[in-house]
Amino acid sequence: MAADDNAPKKVFFKTIKEVRGNYLAEYSPPRDETPYGALTLSCVDPATDPEVAHAMESELAVWALRYRFPLLVSAFDPAGDFMKLESIRPSPFLVGWPNPDGTVESHWRWFEDGEIPKPPLDSAHLLQVYKGVPYTTPAKIEVEIKQQALGFKILKWILVLVYVIVPAVILILGVTNPIVGWTTFGVSLLLLIMKMLVNRAGIPGGSIP
Repeated sequence: MAADDNAPKKVFFKTIKEVRGNYLAEYSPPRDETPYGALTLSCVDPATDPEVAHAMESELAVWALRYRFPLLVSAFDPAGDFMKLESIRPSPFLVGWPNPDGTVESHWRWFEDGEIPKPPLDSAHLLQVYKGVPYTTPAKIEVEIKQQALGFKILKWILVLVYVIVPAVILILGVTNPIVGWTTFGVSLLLLIMKMLVNRAGIPGGSIP
């Protein structure tokens, strides 16, 4: 597979979530040079160890072929506790990867570095494997941080206007001045509009009293 020279140097894929009958499957593509993806099954209702182990094996077969990449599977009970499955399996971890012939190899044990087949981890290859999966890049994250910083700066000046400048103007001109009354009304209206915009944008900490 030819490398894409235009591909970003680093990508961060979004977690893929799918709801099953009584558990949630969450697939996390590899990140930070990890040579495998991670699949967790979170039980919604109580389930026996055999039921969970069977679900892990079934999900591994599905995801390893959907995204042809080594995969580590684990499970959690409804309380969020890690399921050890020690009564029926030698390990709580199921590791597998797709073979060239279309089959999936799986093992109930933890693998050390170098034991799992290591596919290319460059972003061009990962973008091919996880085609269609939403992702972001360090450049996009930097832009989002700058946008949030701008939102905080705007919010700060609004608060200065409302709680410092406007009271000072009212104090100087007097509350009986019609112009002051209209100015206060206008600022209050502007504050309401900005509060709606900040809340809609979802800026962290962007609440206006």
